[in-house]
Amino acid sequence: MACAESLEKLSLLDVSEPSLVQPLLQLSPLKETSLAAKIDDIHTDFVIIEFLNRVFIVITQRQTFSNLLSVTKDTPKTFEETSDEIYTVKSIFGVDSDQSSQLVARFLCEHTSINKPALFALGLKDHSPRTVRALRDIINKHKSW
Repeated sequence: MACAESLEKLSLLDVSEPSLVQPLLQLSPLKETSLAAKIDDIHTDFVIIEFLNRVFIVITQRQTFSNLLSVTKDTPKTFEETSDEIYTVKSIFGVDSDQSSQLVARFLCEHTSINKPALFALGLKDHSPRTVRALRDIINKHKSW
């Protein structure tokens, strides 16, 4: 019974004991960056999290996201030494026919040298080339890979 009572007292949300939580955070393999920038007078929030097997990037100008896109890179095997990389973009959440978000995710993955599969959560008001290049520059400045 004593064991059952102690389990009832233990809660996953109870962080009143910082000595238990802090070592777990220090051992975490995640590399996380969060920042905000103004791009053409539009407030833009970024969260970049690098997991062991994937990179998760949130970019929003709406304080929410409308698309969740998975981008993977494949290099086909050919007889020639040089071969182009193929990017596959899949819509996981949101409008599947929104090609502008798919192009943004592919461009960012290609021009930020992400070497793992990437997951993009996008909520952009502006998909102009100038804005997308600014997004690329910010990610390149703050990336950890």
